[in-house]
Amino acid sequence: MDQRELVERAGRGDHDAFALLAGASVARLEAMARLILRDGGLAQDALQEALIRARSTGESDRRKPRRSAGVDPELQPVHGRDR
Repeated sequence: MDQRELVERAGRGDHDAFALLAGASVARLEAMARLILRDGGLAQDALQEALIRARSTGESDRRKPRRSAGVDPELQPVHGRDR
């Protein structure tokens, strides 16, 4: 199974696919977090929190109706919207 298929399956809630993707990236992500935070324990905590959020975000996104193509109004600059 290629990475694209894993991403698609993880996006549909396949926990095994998510685990495979996370496992393949965890060492590199932890190294980056260590460089940024300069503390191994904080890096591990930050990575764990990020993975938990990524997984739970994917789960909550599946419950939301899909938007049509276009810019999300919440992401537009404040000056571009009525206040």
